Amino acid sequence: YPEEMRMTIAEKIDAAGFGMPSNINDILFNQPNEITLILQDNIEKGSFIDILDFPFPQSMIDDEGYFYGELTVTLVTSPILEVSQGAEYCQSNIDVYLGSYDEKIEKDITQPRVKNPIGADGRQNVLATSVYSKKAMKDFETSFASERMLLSYGDKFQPVKKWSVNFDDFTPTNKDKFLKAPKNWYLKLEGLFRHFTESKCEIQKTVPSQEFCLVITIKDTKKRGNIYNEVTQLLNNFSFVHSNVKIREEVRIRLNG
Repeated sequence: YPEEMRMTIAEKIDAAGFGMPSNINDILFNQPNEITLILQDNIEKGSFIDILDFPFPQSMIDDEGYFYGELTVTLVTSPILEVSQGAEYCQSNIDVYLGSYDEKIEKDITQPRVKNPIGADGRQNVLATSVYSKKAMKDFETSFASERMLLSYGDKFQPVKKWSVNFDDFTPTNKDKFLKAPKNWYLKLEGLFRHFTESKCEIQKTVPSQEFCLVITIKDTKKRGNIYNEVTQLLNNFSFVHSNVKIREEVRIRLNG
């Protein structure tokens, strides 16, 4: 957003949506103190993605032992649409949770609704508005004010969602609870489908699903280390299958004669 837009986040959304996008090179190009991760997949009804080894850089801990930095998360989905449903025109949604937790725990998969034998104790979603200072949310003066994006989407079914947060905005109490090292990090995505679509697919004997693309940028605001290299190494350590994104394609044509 332009620096002149001295408004609350909700007012900015109403007036200018998610702001003016940069060109593709600027969006995907990172300095050594930041990295952008892209996850593209499909979520079916009854399924979810729960990554308990999210590669948040362990070097981003300040001298007092707290995690710091900026996170920008953008989710774009291809929702199921039903014109006949009026206000419930958008029939599918994805919830995103990204945050810290204390330790992994074993879970009893014989219990109803428990699908993963490994769980996480003490989870806290850092994209939740409740952990941030209300005073910081009204800040118009700092350099991060034009970038801040923190909304409580609640039960709203929206095909595009964005969060941009700085851990400096945590309340002191929540900072002690959820950012004090040592911490592990997780990423969870869960698909939701309205009753109309679930019933329709049940009759058609199909499983509703929605494609999505999630873009996460992690930035070391203190510029202490090479975050790009560190996160890449963590991806390898945690056995993630990953590859670099090409932002420029050269096509060479040979003409005979």
